[in-house]
Amino acid sequence: MIKNISTMTREELILALEKETALKHEAGKKLAEAQSSLLKKDIENKKLESIIIKKDELIIKQAELLKLYNIDKYMTQRSILSDDSSEQLSLFSLSAEDEPDEVKAEEDEAAAHKRIKAKKEKHIDYSNLPHKEIIHKADDVKCDNCGEEMVVYKYETKEELVYIPAQVYVEVHKIPYYECRHCIDKDGGTLHSHQDVWKPLIDKSKVSSSLMAALIDYKFNLGLPYYSIEQRLMEDNIVIPRANMSNWMIQMMKYINPLYDMMHQDLLNKEIIAADETAMYVLREEGKKPASSSYLWQYRTCNDEEEISLFEYQPTRSGDVPKKSLEGFNGILLRDKYNGYSKVEKATRAYCHGHSYRYLRDALAILPKESRSSSLEQKAVKKYQKIFITDKKIHDKAARLHPNDKEAYYNYVQEHRVETLKLFQEFLVWLKTIKEEVYMKPKFLEAIKYILNGEEGFKAFIKNPRVELTNNGAERDFRKWVVNRTRSRFYVSTRGAEAASKLYSLMMTAKNNGNNVYSYFDYLFDKIRYEDLNNQETLKKYLPYKKQIPEYCKMQTVKEIRTRIKALEDNQ
Repeated sequence: MIKNISTMTREELILALEKETALKHEAGKKLAEAQSSLLKKDIENKKLESIIIKKDELIIKQAELLKLYNIDKYMTQRSILSDDSSEQLSLFSLSAEDEPDEVKAEEDEAAAHKRIKAKKEKHIDYSNLPHKEIIHKADDVKCDNCGEEMVVYKYETKEELVYIPAQVYVEVHKIPYYECRHCIDKDGGTLHSHQDVWKPLIDKSKVSSSLMAALIDYKFNLGLPYYSIEQRLMEDNIVIPRANMSNWMIQMMKYINPLYDMMHQDLLNKEIIAADETAMYVLREEGKKPASSSYLWQYRTCNDEEEISLFEYQPTRSGDVPKKSLEGFNGILLRDKYNGYSKVEKATRAYCHGHSYRYLRDALAILPKESRSSSLEQKAVKKYQKIFITDKKIHDKAARLHPNDKEAYYNYVQEHRVETLKLFQEFLVWLKTIKEEVYMKPKFLEAIKYILNGEEGFKAFIKNPRVELTNNGAERDFRKWVVNRTRSRFYVSTRGAEAASKLYSLMMTAKNNGNNVYSYFDYLFDKIRYEDLNNQETLKKYLPYKKQIPEYCKMQTVKEIRTRIKALEDNQ
């Protein structure tokens, strides 16, 4: 650097300036090189980030692909179990012998019956099945005492029976125990920590998420008795006594109860609820005879984006049941004219036209065939049919005009539903004029009185376009339950009945929201076992009507699943 120009000769000054210029040039060159190097590193970093992102996407795709492979295998083999028409009817024994306190699935205590005892040793021994070992590992395991990195000193082995038709194996989970070598040398003792890298679905049990999902699908979706499931599983070399199956269902309540309670609360906040009930039979109920009826109550959303179908076992048909279950609900309650629902004080009543229409059809059905065509009963049925047809045309046109705009859709229905109301009012006037003529036809007269005495409730559909004329949605959800009831007859214990009603609630809600039953429950049990079951905010994402449910859980045909598999394979 030039320090004192006044003492320098001309030659020295020129030389110094040349050196200074050279230094600046060299510094500029190095700066340019540094900038170029930084630019190259920045480009390399971006490439690395892109590679990492692509790898993450690939991992996600591969995980989805694996799930879809399993679902494809399951769905293609599922029809074997669903073809159960030749099976003899058997009892549904979510029973006292199956209670967790009395039967320990795969563990020390013997089952209640000798028949199950004889199978127990075979049930535990899965040495004939292939075993897949999974070694778990925890990240960044530090010693709580000194902060040093810990090392694995042993593994705890846990087995889980994985079930996918045509692919059955035992998953052997290696759970690591860690020790701190630093503390061993220092204190002369062993410090170890058991990391929760894997949790069993049920303690001291080999049941896996996939097996539990399959059993729920077979039992509540296909309506198969446990006897049939037990026999068919034996064909895959899996021996699972019915007692264990029903015991597992009851133990699933620790996961299902929090979700069920959240579904209940969400339902009470809806604008419209449809309600219905049907008989069921439970042998061991306190204060009741074994042959007496119990009831399954249903509360369901109507035309809501979040479809919720809630079922509740109760030993009685008292109006106190819906009063308690729907406490806090102040919307429209779509139901039949059963007086018990009137105890839901804040709800606006809306009567189901489907019930009154069936009463008219029943009155027509008892007439001789040759006299039906000219009867008043036939005329009444046709007039009622015209009301349903007119309302359906209004909805169909609204769907054509506003296929993607729900608000516009329901505005159109509200505006044009006066046509439905007009026809119904004309129908009421006609019923009043013929009422005196049919006093010798008690069944027809009873149907007419049923309609006329509930006039205001039957007109409630005009108050809100989302109110349906019938409660058919709730009745559709009951159908699989009725199939199950026909095959399985009754429950033995109240605990079994409660477990079944709640599992059925989650199963039907999953289906109504477009989820595949097996895929949804496999996903649910695979994830929820690691969650804090008291944290509602965390558990909300597992509700079957939430957007966080993965795409692979959606209801798909085998063809759609294979198309998705091919697309994922092609993109790898």
